Amino acid sequence: MALFISEPGSHTLYAVCMPRGWQGPTYLFPGSSVAGHPISSGIRSSDGFTFQLPGIPSYNTPSGQVSMTYHRSRSNPRYSFSMSVEHGGSRRTESFEWRISSEAQRSAYSMVWQLVSLGRTSRSSSTRSRSSEVVAMVHEDNTASGSASAQRSGGFQFLGRAATGSMGYHWTVTALMSSVVILQDTSRE
Repeated sequence: MALFISEPGSHTLYAVCMPRGWQGPTYLFPGSSVAGHPISSGIRSSDGFTFQLPGIPSYNTPSGQVSMTYHRSRSNPRYSFSMSVEHGGSRRTESFEWRISSEAQRSAYSMVWQLVSLGRTSRSSSTRSRSSEVVAMVHEDNTASGSASAQRSGGFQFLGRAATGSMGYHWTVTALMSSVVILQDTSRE
């Protein structure tokens, strides 16, 4: 199964290959083809998912990986990860959390998740340095069938400071990959 990611009225920016459908690994490719080498992969782990990130030699950025944890709760399920992001010419570690959005937004869609920046994690404690900010959203349209095998439609959008691309390439790849595996994971239920 393949999923294509594009901006409204634009060409395909990324292609996602899910060789076992809504089950199994996920691979992200640049452009509109799932041929060649993926720029990222995501696999299920015991308590969430692990994403492999590419090295970027021209920016002296090594390859790496990010782990996203699933917090099980019937009323408030969440997926969270922390990673280094670009911020004003330097880098800092921030924590992020995918949350189900409010009822007001969900009325337009069958499913909406928001990616919230919880801010920088202080080195001396686990407290956050600023209030939360929504930086991305993924949704599934009401017209989509509840069947995991049926054709489905939806959308993804960067919001706030993430819409400028200022958080860095690895963060962009992680945000995209994490949204896709959430769709996969919630389709299994």
